[in-house]
Amino acid sequence: MIKKIFVYGTLKKGYGLNQHLGKDNFICEGRLKGFDMYGNKHYPAIVKGNNTINGEIYKVSQEILQILDSIEVNFDREVYEVTGTKGKKHLCYVYVLNYIPMGWEYIKEGEWMR
Repeated sequence: MIKKIFVYGTLKKGYGLNQHLGKDNFICEGRLKGFDMYGNKHYPAIVKGNNTINGEIYKVSQEILQILDSIEVNFDREVYEVTGTKGKKHLCYVYVLNYIPMGWEYIKEGEWMR
């Protein structure tokens, strides 16, 4: 079972939903290749693409995953390899969309900063 999650938006440090992950569960910063980021004024989403997404990797329990699934109801939770600090590879859950939401802005830099 996968016990890590890669987050790139409102679940990152400094954002309101990070409280569900717990600061003691932070592992390192990470980069996910092969995706594009889009956002509205409230949160981002990623879809398969050609860019790199910047985010954070956390340890997660089954209980935390259940909470996150209830928050990320419009997203699919999938497993991808994420490159962490010093190039270490981590197999992580990632919340993704399989479509680009209408009217959302493309975030070329691949980093949510709102």
